[in-house]
Amino acid sequence: LTHKVSGAASLPYVTLGKGQGATLFEQFNDMKCDELSFNWSTGQPGTVAASFMGRGAVRKTEEWKAELAPPATSTAAPLSFNNAKVTLGGAETRLVSSFELTISNNLTVQQTDDAIPFDIVEGPLAVTLGFDYIIEDLKEYNKFHYGGEAGTSQSASIFTTSNLTFEFERTANNFLKFVVPTAAYTEFPIEPDAGGAPTSAAVRAAAQRSSEGFLQATVKNQVEK
Repeated sequence: LTHKVSGAASLPYVTLGKGQGATLFEQFNDMKCDELSFNWSTGQPGTVAASFMGRGAVRKTEEWKAELAPPATSTAAPLSFNNAKVTLGGAETRLVSSFELTISNNLTVQQTDDAIPFDIVEGPLAVTLGFDYIIEDLKEYNKFHYGGEAGTSQSASIFTTSNLTFEFERTANNFLKFVVPTAAYTEFPIEPDAGGAPTSAAVRAAAQRSSEGFLQATVKNQVEK
């Protein structure tokens, strides 16, 4: 099944629970996701880290109910960076060796005169990404520093790159794709390696507002919902 993920004007509330052995059980209420980060490195499976912010916690005195039990361990093979296909500016490249994507909702706690916060409020959405780029030529470097692929003079304008695509596919039903329609490089450092390794840049970029949104995500799996 194919699932297309897009941004929303407001975030849903979720309830999270934690169990520590057979002793400590806690329930966290009115939670919203503050930040979600995806990370891949060459030869490594992808990882996801999420941080949440909520209004309060309750210590439970019993084990989880059936509906709160954690899901069974997945048997699907993980998506590694070896399964990646990367597109920069509409053209596929093999020069990228890592990928990280962070979605920040910039939440704040709305505190009043009660110990428990009144609400959790969303801030401006920010989507940032980074990747290690092997320097084969200066085209991408020039875009950041000199305003275009062949530029030689510093430019006052910010060069934006279109259609940054990071696609991970192991099978037809084990697939994940991120598309940043428009992005601007924020860091493009080049430093030589004293050990003689190929020169690379730890590139950082920020998604820009566009008619297609900040980020598009597509997931294919066997889950109906």
